[in-house]
Amino acid sequence: MPPAEQPPTGGRLAKYAQDARTFPEDALAAWLREGPSGVWSELAHRSVYRVLRRSRSFLIEQDLTRGRDLLPPAGIVIAPFEDADWSRLAPIATRRELVGMAAIRSRGRSCLAAWRGERPVGYTWCSSLMEPDIEVYRLPLPPDAAYLWDLYVPPAERSGGIGTALASARLAWAHDRGFQRAWRVVRPRNAPSLRTVDKTSQGTARVLGELRY
Repeated sequence: MPPAEQPPTGGRLAKYAQDARTFPEDALAAWLREGPSGVWSELAHRSVYRVLRRSRSFLIEQDLTRGRDLLPPAGIVIAPFEDADWSRLAPIATRRELVGMAAIRSRGRSCLAAWRGERPVGYTWCSSLMEPDIEVYRLPLPPDAAYLWDLYVPPAERSGGIGTALASARLAWAHDRGFQRAWRVVRPRNAPSLRTVDKTSQGTARVLGELRY
């Protein structure tokens, strides 16, 4: 894949044009990685999600003073992704996603990536902000809380501990920066994410409320 493009300029029409130009390549990449659901996601983000999208989720808080660090599986290294070349993550992200990632980091967010050698096998995001154009929800994030979001591991690498290690690493990221608690949003049917909360919180996690958008 060519290097990730910069976010388009020129308004909404330019963005739609880029969406149309990148869809065939992104749809193929999504099919190879996720199957039909991946193709639908790429199409929906370019069409129906711009008109209407609904979701129901739990807002979960974790106590950063009482969690536990979980080491990544053998052969996996997790580190902040600070490279300007976002195409390094192309094996696990479409071009649309890479453009979005570049824009998100330019707004002060931090990306953690998991690697097996030179191959990326997962990523997640950490933030001290919650702005609805990036994190969807408009919530009053407390000054002592970090917001942790968008954890992804490709299907071929799941159930091996990488997702849990990424979740633990972002908790450590927040704790190391002086935060006392962390917020994350999890859909009720997302059983793997709920299990990860249990594994990393030592029973300290609590549901603050239910979110709908």
